[in-house]
Amino acid sequence: MPSLLILMPTGGQIETPTVHSLIGLTQALPRRSIPFALKTYEWSDLVISRNYLMSFFLAEKTFTHALLLDSDMSFHPQVFFDLLDFDADFTVAPYPQRQMRWSTFRALIEREAQKPEADRAPTDRLLAESYRYNVAERFDAGAPGRMRSGAISARSRGPGPVSCFCAARCPNAWWKQARRSRYRPSMARAIRVPISTISSAICAAVAAR
Repeated sequence: MPSLLILMPTGGQIETPTVHSLIGLTQALPRRSIPFALKTYEWSDLVISRNYLMSFFLAEKTFTHALLLDSDMSFHPQVFFDLLDFDADFTVAPYPQRQMRWSTFRALIEREAQKPEADRAPTDRLLAESYRYNVAERFDAGAPGRMRSGAISARSRGPGPVSCFCAARCPNAWWKQARRSRYRPSMARAIRVPISTISSAICAAVAAR
């Protein structure tokens, strides 16, 4: 049975939408019989804070999973359970790049307008489809990522907000695999990700031991 440690680096404050998301998640966890706790770390450097929190989790044997959330991201609780049920070492639900691609959005609206009204995609899905996401589009050099249940496999993601669910079954194995890999994915072209499960998105890293 999973047990969850929610990890949140902060600068001393948490945004209101994030609070609503946390309350929604912590109300949903007992319905899945998942015990949980919250660990925060207040520091000005976000990278150091994240590293400290994940180190704390890996050293703490009480919890099977860790969910790393930024203090300014909102999400729907179901996004976490989708990541959990996917049962992969790392699963990522990325936030989009912070720019609006108006021409792409308009083209998608015009595409849907050609369909019968009952078959048209909702506006929020078109908006999500129009964004770009900082996820490497190649798993290995020359090989596209594998698709499963609306998700794509990737060796890395680019800088910026992201939701990541990681299975901590064997951290030492992660390190050895990372040292063996010489692949450095290019983020020159970020991919568009189908957003059926991440329209609200989440910034997280979750680990399963």
